[in-house]
Amino acid sequence: MKVAILGAAHVHVNAYFSHLGENLYGVYDHDPGRGSLISEKFGVPFYDSAQSLMGGADAAIICSETIHHEELIAVCVQAGAPILCEKPVAMNRRTGERIHQLVKSHPFMTALPCRFSPMWNRVKQRVLSGEIGDILGIAATNHGKCPGVWFMVKELGGGAILDHTVHCADLINQLGFGAPVAAQVSHTNNFRSTEVEDAAMITFDFPQGKFVTLDSSWSRPAAYPTWGDLTLSIVGDLGVIEADLFAQSIMHTQEQSKLSSYSSNLEKALLDDFLSGPPYVTGLDDGLHADAWAWLALESI
Repeated sequence: MKVAILGAAHVHVNAYFSHLGENLYGVYDHDPGRGSLISEKFGVPFYDSAQSLMGGADAAIICSETIHHEELIAVCVQAGAPILCEKPVAMNRRTGERIHQLVKSHPFMTALPCRFSPMWNRVKQRVLSGEIGDILGIAATNHGKCPGVWFMVKELGGGAILDHTVHCADLINQLGFGAPVAAQVSHTNNFRSTEVEDAAMITFDFPQGKFVTLDSSWSRPAAYPTWGDLTLSIVGDLGVIEADLFAQSIMHTQEQSKLSSYSSNLEKALLDDFLSGPPYVTGLDDGLHADAWAWLALESI
């Protein structure tokens, strides 16, 4: 399969380049300097337009800044090429609705790699089997380092809420907890960012007094031994299940500490699912339903 990379802005783009191997066809980026650098790094052609690249590609992975997703999705739909799109799919509710109308039944996968965690799938199985009874509330965290560059620019889709709400939201959406009806947000600029929030504690309200709390802060310093975390403490009326999706690691300390992971490669599992063709594990609706949590939080601010 000849796979095009549309946009080289997202932090996951290097993983896609590394795992695609002979499937990698070419790259486009609206910033020719950035696009040329990554094309040279991985030895693939750089195209000066998305349309010319998609003229010869079989499928596309969209890794641009979030603000460009809609126009690149339109190019892929017109070319009839399946899409793997980084999250969040859309910056706001209105754009999400337009993308939904644009895509319709077109093959579309949202980049939600945590779905492929064997740990998570075991947790989900236990919760859905009724092991801890009726869920009363969930405490979640998705901490990370500040990604910098465009993630710190509001107009491009930056901010910790858009970046670090979606993964936890998607996992919780699978538990039959329903959609949040309101959000209360405490946010600030504690770390590196000045234009967008880099720290946020969100409480999502659900019917019947149930709730989810989520710390979606870029609170990990540059020297932190790993990128961050994703944890959930799921409280039911019969028990509690806790999940820490990136706990499988070994600490190695010399001048500095470093964590080496030995858990499943979730990005590779995501990409393998995309390359195998539809139906995909995570579709457009999964992405938009997870995005909606972030939109609700931002709207409440």
